Amino acid sequence: MDFGVYAKLSTFFGRMSDELRRLGVPEDLLPLDFRFAGPPD
Repeated sequence: MDFGVYAKLSTFFGRMSDELRRLGVPEDLLPLDFRFAGPPD
């Protein structure tokens, strides 16, 4: 994963969520959803 400069913070969290999802992290704990949609149910 490239930790370069991202114009939008959501782009960084989106890429990180993609990588974490690939590693098996549950959807409710992904940073993009948590950060921009509130805490898990």
